[in-house]
Amino acid sequence: MCKILIEAGYFLGLSKSVLIPQKVIRFLGMLSSSTHMAFIVPDDKREKFRVLREEIIAKEAVSIKTMQRFVGKCVSFSIAIRAAAIYTRECNKAISIAATSMRQVVISPDVAKELKYWRFLDEWSGFFKWCDERHQIVTVASDASGYAWGGCLMQKGAPLEVSDYWVGKQSDQHISIKEARALIFTLQSFQNEIQNCRVDALVDNLPLVQAWAGQKGKSSVFNDVLKEIFQLTLELNLILNILYIPSKENLADAPSRSLRMSDSKLSSEMWKIIDSKFGPHTVDIMALPSNAQLPKFIAPSQIEGCAGVNVFAQFNLSAENCYCFPPFNLISSVVKFLCENAIPCSVVVPKFSPLKQWWPLIVSRATSCHRLALYGEKGIFLKPSKQGFIEFGAVPFEVWVFRLM
Repeated sequence: MCKILIEAGYFLGLSKSVLIPQKVIRFLGMLSSSTHMAFIVPDDKREKFRVLREEIIAKEAVSIKTMQRFVGKCVSFSIAIRAAAIYTRECNKAISIAATSMRQVVISPDVAKELKYWRFLDEWSGFFKWCDERHQIVTVASDASGYAWGGCLMQKGAPLEVSDYWVGKQSDQHISIKEARALIFTLQSFQNEIQNCRVDALVDNLPLVQAWAGQKGKSSVFNDVLKEIFQLTLELNLILNILYIPSKENLADAPSRSLRMSDSKLSSEMWKIIDSKFGPHTVDIMALPSNAQLPKFIAPSQIEGCAGVNVFAQFNLSAENCYCFPPFNLISSVVKFLCENAIPCSVVVPKFSPLKQWWPLIVSRATSCHRLALYGEKGIFLKPSKQGFIEFGAVPFEVWVFRLM
């Protein structure tokens, strides 16, 4: 082979050539393994990296050149460790501050935290397998508004939709953070459909697209969310490509802006009354993460954190002590389902006037009941709004809870 190449006019550097086929060969400073089908960081590089890292951690400040060496080594690992650059933001920020002030790089708590993250490499024996060249592409879309998030999974026919409301501190976050979290929730919700695939994620937020492409966020909070996205891609073994799409073409825009009265929930005071009278309850069988009264809940569609999807498809609830505040248009179906399957459940319903067709059924099948509120009382329900969950106001009916067994 050498003779043929030389006769053909090629020059060979024999000191850098491997003439006998091997399963593991050093390439660009990394081990290229045909056995594992992956690039692996060599032991000597790990040791040099460990020594440099620990020297920096032990000091209060280091020279710009020393910190640049560390960041350079981290970035060089990108061929073997996906998204390695995401974990250098605080170090790069510290370098920039030091260069401006002509001082040493200060090892702040945030910088130290990022440095210590890289300690995983000392004991890590894993690797990132090379991706198959066969592309199985799944397309999802996500979007966020000031009060809710939405996601879609593209498929033949109508897309699958998922959405929920921001709660607590999530409501106060910057819109770019919300857009990134909307993507996380969407990927988590459709994880069974997108696992082991190449995923094209369509978003209408350019900062998110640019941050993912450049593997760095403009703030520490944004960078931390990028890390969450990266960790999720590892868990699901997917290759994520985030693409920009105008808002008017984003199918997830509508679910992210929907406010549905059917997503209302009982106030905490009313819930305490029910749980003390018929509890402790174990599962909320018709809920979203934002309105669930219990950690364990069943959602109408696949969404992160749910214990199941579609209560009517669940047949293992007889051992549970269920709670349910169903949408009013589904009360009849819910009552029949619970009775037919002998599921213990506390069901909250309104007493309409005139009475609905399901009222005699629930009254006759209930083992006990309790009136929660009279007509016109306040503080019973919380409804979703652009400001979060707010008080419903005076209820235009009596509110009852029935115990079904």
